[in-house]
Amino acid sequence: MTRAIIIGYGSIGARHAAVLSELGFDITVVTKRSDCHYESFSSLSRCLGVIDKGYFIIANETSKHLDTLRMLEPLLEQPGTKVLIEKPLSDSFKPHDSFSQLAEVKVAYNLRFDPMILRIREHITGRKVLSVQVYAGQYLPSWRSGGSYSESYSAKRDLGGGVIRDLSHELDYINWLFGPWQKVVATSAKVSSLAIETEDVCSCLISTKGCHHITLELNYLDRNTQRTITVNLEDDTLHCDLVNRTLTINRQKIHIPIHRNATYAEMHRSVIAGESLSCTYEEAVRIMALITGIEYSTRFQKWITYEEVVHDLR
Repeated sequence: MTRAIIIGYGSIGARHAAVLSELGFDITVVTKRSDCHYESFSSLSRCLGVIDKGYFIIANETSKHLDTLRMLEPLLEQPGTKVLIEKPLSDSFKPHDSFSQLAEVKVAYNLRFDPMILRIREHITGRKVLSVQVYAGQYLPSWRSGGSYSESYSAKRDLGGGVIRDLSHELDYINWLFGPWQKVVATSAKVSSLAIETEDVCSCLISTKGCHHITLELNYLDRNTQRTITVNLEDDTLHCDLVNRTLTINRQKIHIPIHRNATYAEMHRSVIAGESLSCTYEEAVRIMALITGIEYSTRFQKWITYEEVVHDLR
């Protein structure tokens, strides 16, 4: 497989294009933008009239992900087609959305390929996890600095923006490291004067199969940019600082530097090789259910279980 077809050419689509080009792929982009220097088509239907096999990256607006996947579904029946969907899977939880061929569909939670996350996973395997604290905060205007942050998808409700979906990497690795979520209680809101329609802060207490006490905060407010994980075991405490690239185990700190695009490159290699490390479609659906559970909990001010979310929306 030598061709990658990237659907959407915003900042993340451009990053996928650059990474895959470095990996030796021929790049085709589906975009209406005039600043794309790769081979491009103005629509997916036009592209599919010429190219019907390859590695497809769905990187358009979150609200369009599943409709785009539906257009690609016939191609999944033929060997040699793989699909990677940018996170999150969709703008809403839709358990009735079913696709016939999902083995070759993955979702781009690239933090699974961060060596510090992998070190945590290795360290906690087979051990009792007592409590976890997860924090991710970054000031939206400095994060979305390539244009007006207020016009980005992060700021738009109908495009699937908001801090819960934007920072759903944390929701994924919580499920991946500590087992599937079982119940959640949360509060989320827009509390700042940022010119956005979406929530800019979310705080949760999550219970999973492997840990009943996980606290999580996500926000668009932190001007210091912080992304940390603290894990308490019976005999060890691990503190991971993903921004400053340090992993501390019982006060012993090690630095684990990484190239900015390394996790993306490793993710693409894993998807192409058919390895099991990447986020599956089914796992991504459960993350969408957690997002819905967080929104339900905020609205109804109570604990929400996974079973309640699935039952309510079927």
